[in-house]
Amino acid sequence: MARLAFCRASLGFAVLLASGGVANAATLSAPMTATLNMPTMCVVSSIANLDFGTGTADQTGAIPLTRATSSANMVCLNGTTYDVWLSSPNTSGGQRRMKNSAGNYINYMIGASGPGTDEYGRSQPTSTYYSNYGSVAIWNFYGTIPAQTGVPVGNYTDTLTFGIYY
Repeated sequence: MARLAFCRASLGFAVLLASGGVANAATLSAPMTATLNMPTMCVVSSIANLDFGTGTADQTGAIPLTRATSSANMVCLNGTTYDVWLSSPNTSGGQRRMKNSAGNYINYMIGASGPGTDEYGRSQPTSTYYSNYGSVAIWNFYGTIPAQTGVPVGNYTDTLTFGIYY
């Protein structure tokens, strides 16, 4: 009887081994993708105010031609095309103006290539003109107040928005 039990146990163990009753390891794989989207993007890193200083007048009360400079630094991601503009709430009839607290205005211009020009658009452009390759672009602003007469005293300001269309 002991032999019969031993034979049954041995036979059972042999059947277990033959049937693969011991757990086998399995391998499963699935694809995975790594992605990164780099959108067109621009950032203004610094911008300086356009300060004309303290004005002067001659004996007739006329202010002479006055100039000032400023700049903005910006970076666009490599391959981004863009255009820039300077908008102002005080512009009237295409003329840039600074305003004092009494509601008086002084006309002025802002150029890109030098004093005495007014090349920056006043509203958002509808197309892009410039390309940036991931480096800092410096935009210079050349401000000019043309000679004017009858300008009342006061602190004149204009709040400009440096816009980037991309």
